[in-house]
Amino acid sequence: MKIDCIWSINIALRNWMYGVMLVCLFIVEIYKLTKTMPVEEKYGLCSQIQRASVSIASNIAEGTTRISDKEKIRFIEIAYGSLMDRLWKFIANFASHWIYYI
Repeated sequence: MKIDCIWSINIALRNWMYGVMLVCLFIVEIYKLTKTMPVEEKYGLCSQIQRASVSIASNIAEGTTRISDKEKIRFIEIAYGSLMDRLWKFIANFASHWIYYI
C-alpha cells in the first residue's frame, strides 16, 4: 500500500513539474513577443499582456489548492478570462501591425 501511495505522489509531482516547465516557456515566449512591440507601448499594452500571461498561470495554481470543486472551477474560469483578454490584445496588436513574430 505504501508503494502505491509513493508511486502516485511521484507521478503527481512529475506532472506538476512538466506543467511548471510549460508555463515558464509560455511566459518567456510572451515576454519575447512583447519586446517586438513599439517602445511607446512598453507601459501600456506590453505590460497588460505580460501581466495577463502571468495571471493565467497564477489563477490555475491557486485554484488547484482549493478544496471544493466549485472554488477550483471559479479559478479556472478566471484564468480563462485572462486568456481571452490576452487573445484579444494580440488580435488588436496584429491588426495594428505592431507585432512582428517570426
